[in-house]
Amino acid sequence: MKKFTGLIGASGLALLIFEAQAQDNSPLQTIYECAEIDDGTERLACYDNAVGRTRQAQEAGEFQTITRQEAEDVQKDAFGFSMPSLPKFRLPSFGNEGDEVKRDDEGDISEVVLVIDRITEDRLGKVFIEFENGQAWRQSDSKRIRVSRKRPPESATIKRGSFGSFLIKLSTGESFKAKREE
Repeated sequence: MKKFTGLIGASGLALLIFEAQAQDNSPLQTIYECAEIDDGTERLACYDNAVGRTRQAQEAGEFQTITRQEAEDVQKDAFGFSMPSLPKFRLPSFGNEGDEVKRDDEGDISEVVLVIDRITEDRLGKVFIEFENGQAWRQSDSKRIRVSRKRPPESATIKRGSFGSFLIKLSTGESFKAKREE
């Protein structure tokens, strides 16, 4: 247990150091530093220089600005992936307006409600769901789920479970553990 606690503490410290370095390397940092210059002529020259370098960096593709909504769409579309290298802010994503997102107290996504495009069963009876936003999820437990062809579910709620698992509850009321595939 002590090793586990030490590992968590070391990981947290490394994350804080990484965040501090990322903030120091912000493309806007040089512009912010210009605000500290008292002399108006020097401050203007600093701003002109900093804005020129920032514009060149943006045009070269070194960074990209996105809106808060675009960042939230990326988080929503990434829900269910456990890739530590997946950044929180990437290129804009294209979510559906009918999708719902619920967040926990820290602002992280705790569950999403997505519209089902297609739902099928494989030969082993496992459910495979494709959503309108392009996500695909496959049942990972052995629970038997019956999908009515006459009245298939229209939406599903996906929640975080314990130990990195995810739970899907269909609009028909049935629920099961699942893993995201796409």
